[in-house]
Formats: sequence, structure tokens, C-alpha cells
Amino acid sequence: MTWLSKRAAQLREEASAPSEGIVSIGGGEPAVVTDGELRQTELVLPGGYYWKPGASDTVLVLRGTRDCIAGQIKRAPADLQPGEVRIASGGASIVLRNDGKIELIGSVFVNGKELEV
Repeated sequence: MTWLSKRAAQLREEASAPSEGIVSIGGGEPAVVTDGELRQTELVLPGGYYWKPGASDTVLVLRGTRDCIAGQIKRAPADLQPGEVRIASGGASIVLRNDGKIELIGSVFVNGKELEV
């Protein structure tokens, strides 16, 4: 067995199944509690997305050579249809509907100036 094959097998053994965790320290390098507390976990997000989990968020944890949080565990809102996307933070949200509509909720600013409707 080559060194590369042995290393790949070792990495598979080191990694464990994904688990649910609770964020104990929020922010860009969060801590999360699963079977113990993991500090300075990395965030794994889709390209172009940025998010910092808050304390008490329930998240999906991937353990391996680098421990990371893969996202927040939440139920989709009842009014969201398959294929639709909602991006939300606090009272603001953007909803991309299957029929081509874009719903904006909250105050909208363009180049620092509030858009009046």
C-alpha cells in the first residue's frame, strides 16, 4: 500500500459521522458543544455566502482533521416551496420565488441611501 493510500485510510478513520451541536461562542471562529466543546471551528459555506453563527444556534458539525460547522439546522418556513430560497437575518429577508418574483422585507438601501417605494 502506498503512502497516499495509507494516509487516505487514516483520514477516513479519524473522521466521524456528522453530528448536531450547540454553538457556545458565536462569531467567525465559533466554539460548539457536541460530546465536548470544540474551539475555533471553521465554517464551511457555499461560495459567496458569509455567516457567523450566534451563541445557542443548533448547527451541523463535521469532525475530522479539521473540525468545522457546515451550517445551521433549521426547518424551512411553511410558505417556502421546493426550489425557493430565503435569506434572512433579524427582521430583514430576501425571498427568491419559483415564479421569478423577488420579495424584499425590511428597509432597502442602495449605495448608502434608503430606497423609497
